[in-house]
Parts: sequence; C-alpha cells; structure tokens
Amino acid sequence: MDDRILGSITGTALQLGVVSLICLIAWALVGRRRAGLREWLGLKGAPPGLTLIAAAVGVGGALFLLQTPGLAELAAGPGTVIHAITGGGPADAAVLVALAFAALFKTALAEELLFRGLIARRLYGLMGFWPGNLGQPSCSPPSICPSSCCPRDGVCWAVR
Repeated sequence: MDDRILGSITGTALQLGVVSLICLIAWALVGRRRAGLREWLGLKGAPPGLTLIAAAVGVGGALFLLQTPGLAELAAGPGTVIHAITGGGPADAAVLVALAFAALFKTALAEELLFRGLIARRLYGLMGFWPGNLGQPSCSPPSICPSSCCPRDGVCWAVR
C-alpha cells in the first residue's frame, strides 16, 4: 500500500481516536451521571430511508464532481486532500477508498462528535438553542471558522 494512502488512513484513525478520547473524558467528568455516552453526545441512529437518501445524494454529488472537468480539477488541485494523496496523478481504487475513509470518518464523524456532540450540546443547554448555536464558532480555532465569519482579529461575527 502506498505511504500516502497508509498515512491518510493512519491520520484519520488518530484524529478520530483523539476526538473520541476528548469526548469520553468530558463525559466521564461531567456527563456520566446525567446520561449514557451516546445520548449525552446526541448520537442517534437515522431512519434507514433517510440514510439511503443521504447516501444517494452523496454518491450522486461525487459522480457529478468527477464528471464535471472544471469542478474535478478544482477539487483535486494543489493544496487539496485529493492532491496530497494522489500526488497529482490519477486515482486508483485504493486511493478512492482512502479518500472516502478520510471524508466520512476524519472530517465528518470527528467534527460532528467534537463540535455538534460535545461543544454545541453543552452551549445549547447553557444558553438555549439560538445563542448557543451562534456562540459555537467562538469555540472553534480561527482556522476552522470561515474567513467571512472570523475577520483578522479572530473574533467571530456571531459573538460581537
């Protein structure tokens, strides 16, 4: 297996492990008397029909991206995860699996666990939904918050 693919999978597992450990420690210190870990983080199963629709939209979007030359070049250009894994060359099946693994677990699951599950749910409980939802970007590092949200001074517009 190529080192870039192995590195992507290893990095994904490491990031998900660190985020899971942070959530587990926070739950053990604060939430275990209130609810089980899954309930405390808001991890609920989606209805099968909705999961199927979301998968179809995701696969359809990926196929659209791959079939649209301008979008495919933009998505695989220098500075992107795809370019880092493929080295600018064509993607084979192993590379596509590594990219899917990174997209689903590193980006989506780890981010949702940390920001939606741990941070947002605590802010909603403390401040209510709208103030907690608007205050959540202030808990994110400036590199995660979009530049339109966090100007150079690093203070998010939502908490000004």
